[in-house]
Amino acid sequence: MKEIFKLFFIALLCLLMPTACGKTDAGDSAFEPLHTSYKEILAYSGSNYDEPIKKIESLQMEIRTYLNRFPKSEKRTEAERILSETKNMQLELQREQFDFSELEKRFKQRHTIDEVDLEINDIKAFLRNYPQSIKSNDLKNRIESLVFEKFQLETTVTPQTISDINRTIQTAKGYLGQLRNANFKAQVNDKIKKVEARRQSIYEMEFQLQVAELFKQMDAQVVKIARDSHPASKIESVNVSIVSGDVSKAAPQVKVVREYIVNMRGAIMGINRYQLKIQVSGVLLGTNQTGVSYNIAGATKVSDYRI
Repeated sequence: MKEIFKLFFIALLCLLMPTACGKTDAGDSAFEPLHTSYKEILAYSGSNYDEPIKKIESLQMEIRTYLNRFPKSEKRTEAERILSETKNMQLELQREQFDFSELEKRFKQRHTIDEVDLEINDIKAFLRNYPQSIKSNDLKNRIESLVFEKFQLETTVTPQTISDINRTIQTAKGYLGQLRNANFKAQVNDKIKKVEARRQSIYEMEFQLQVAELFKQMDAQVVKIARDSHPASKIESVNVSIVSGDVSKAAPQVKVVREYIVNMRGAIMGINRYQLKIQVSGVLLGTNQTGVSYNIAGATKVSDYRI
């Protein structure tokens, strides 16, 4: 009798609690593919908003069906949790999708550095709002392209002076630190090499331009001295010769001395005539790393005769 009662109790227990007898709850088996779909959504690594949103909507329908079929399943609580989380995910994705579409409208053909900066800032603001965005990689790559575009805009003008060369190279090296793309970095390095290759020729050109400016200032100094010496006379002619200083080629330091013979005649009657000898010295300084500058070292009236 006891054995019969024991068997009856076990059968009743198995009927009420199948898992107690080693049997799997049908609800458990039905829940597994739902959980797998949920994990696939969490692991989604694409950049298309519609795909995960459609998967979420499909999973939500399946979970609701599951909850209706298995109202007393042990997995009910977990299924309800997944349903709630996917609702939040869906709302977040839809909000992000809308904000991204607004961001895309501001993408345009750029013509200035300010426009590039504006787009970079817009993208960075979007990524701050959506740090886990499915567009994260795409937008980071876009920022990289924009940074390179900004570099191209900043270095469009061909350097004409040593200062230009130094500024361009410094700018390029600054961009190297911001770029990860190997192709972009290679193009920046190539730009640096090409600019650097022009350094010596630009230095020599700059030296000759500064020589011309120095001579121009020397001439002006001589005219001032002559007019100050004889304010009532006019300059008839000026003959100049270089006493010392080779300015035919660039050098780190060149001291130049020029001698001027100035002929003057009285402005009123034209009777009084004067001849002045004036020496002016100047210095040219600089290398192909620093650029060239000049200054007037001094001006001396050597003689002043009435003729």
